[in-house]
Amino acid sequence: MRLVLANHSGEACVTVRSLRVAEINALTRHFRDGVDAPWLSAWLARLARMRLWIACECRSMREQSPMLFARRTAEATYALARMPDRPAHAADCA
Repeated sequence: MRLVLANHSGEACVTVRSLRVAEINALTRHFRDGVDAPWLSAWLARLARMRLWIACECRSMREQSPMLFARRTAEATYALARMPDRPAHAADCA
């Protein structure tokens, strides 16, 4: 998984950096189990402010990456959401 600059569908993604193992584990637990690490909401808020998305690498390099973004759900709460205009994750993706 990697952080990319927000772009339009069909445009190449510009990678900012790869996600750390702790970040990937926290995102997986958040999305799959609804469990948040103490720092996750602040981190998601920072991603939203910086207009960074998360590109999943569960598909072939020849395919467009599934994307996730930080969506504001309440006054100061953020959640991870799938981008509906991007391909779905591979069936075996966490």
